[in-house]
Amino acid sequence: GAPAQILKNANDKLCENNTSNNFATAFFGILEISTGKLFTTNAGQNHPVVIKGNGHIEVLKYTHSLPIGAFEDSDFKNYVFQLEHGDKLFLHTDGVAKAENIKGESFGDKRILKSLNVHKNMRCKEILHGVRTDVNDFIKGNNQHDDITMLCIDYYPNR
Repeated sequence: GAPAQILKNANDKLCENNTSNNFATAFFGILEISTGKLFTTNAGQNHPVVIKGNGHIEVLKYTHSLPIGAFEDSDFKNYVFQLEHGDKLFLHTDGVAKAENIKGESFGDKRILKSLNVHKNMRCKEILHGVRTDVNDFIKGNNQHDDITMLCIDYYPNR
């Protein structure tokens, strides 16, 4: 299993002489464009979201592995998901869900899904812009303590 083995190798290297106990969360995926198979492993990142071609939104839930660099000899698990023509894959860091307004309220997973539902019929560039606008409208300029990072992939294989 390539993704799990790659994160295991990274984990082993990061654990060497890690006296400060630093760690990182990571999502690693390999998309086989010809088949739509998405080979993944997840070291503590948020669950990926697929916006199906028919507009149905599906959170790909599975057991996370531990963050990389946290513990020596950690095991990482591979998962395989199937993307179909017209699906969109949406990934985000926890900084999106944890984005806080001045009252200390978090944007949260429910608002992420609501925003995706509003923008689901758009191309990825517009989805990312729409979700970011919704986050910005929610936080109203409040300083954040985490990164707000998102990635979206339109899956349209050549067939």
